[in-house]
Amino acid sequence: MKHIKIKKLVIQAQKAMKDSSDPIHGLSHVKRVVINVENICKDMNIRGRQKDALILAAYWHDVSRTITKYPSIFWMVFLDDLISAFMLLKSCLRLWLFGYVPSTAIKIIFCKSTGTGKLLTKILLRKKERILLDILEDADMLDVMHTERIENIMPLTELSKIYLFSYKRLVSYNLKLKHVKFKTKAAMKQFEKIIRQLIEFFKKPEVILWHTEQFGYKWCREANKKLKELLDYIVLLKLQIN
Repeated sequence: MKHIKIKKLVIQAQKAMKDSSDPIHGLSHVKRVVINVENICKDMNIRGRQKDALILAAYWHDVSRTITKYPSIFWMVFLDDLISAFMLLKSCLRLWLFGYVPSTAIKIIFCKSTGTGKLLTKILLRKKERILLDILEDADMLDVMHTERIENIMPLTELSKIYLFSYKRLVSYNLKLKHVKFKTKAAMKQFEKIIRQLIEFFKKPEVILWHTEQFGYKWCREANKKLKELLDYIVLLKLQIN
């Protein structure tokens, strides 16, 4: 019975995200985060109800983005996880669903919030449960530089200077070595694949042309250089870990 109710929650989240007005945090983003969670769980041998809780949390972590047609990219950074957790809690109560999986999913999303996350983690999560929060955060972070996400953002930059600035800032920021911070080794393995895909993506003539027109040849050359340096860093780090 609980399994059926959890499935209903997943379907509810999928329907909500499908209608999201936020082009960056839509159903495609959530699906990629779920895949990342599954890959990390497989690598770390996390199964059963812990994995189920993580997948449920992954589906619901951005549901708050659906409550307005004009989601702010500023205030949502601080409130989206908190609101999403409350929305999941409300849906669980409506279904009269209790137990480890829903309660853990709710706690993980609460603790993922920017600003209040650290305090809530100390209050809500036991030490052995905090690895689940690490996995969800890593899974979400892995999607930041995914080629599909970047392809979704590129057309938006032509509609708004805010998106153009945000995209340029996103790429420049995340290609710096000091900002590569994952909490699990499994996520770093996944990140290597993403960077390799990104390098191939930036080799496409139409992609080169678009970025050159938007940001100039110098910026494109520097971005490609940083991508290769980042890949070298990841490979070296992986060798040191092993």
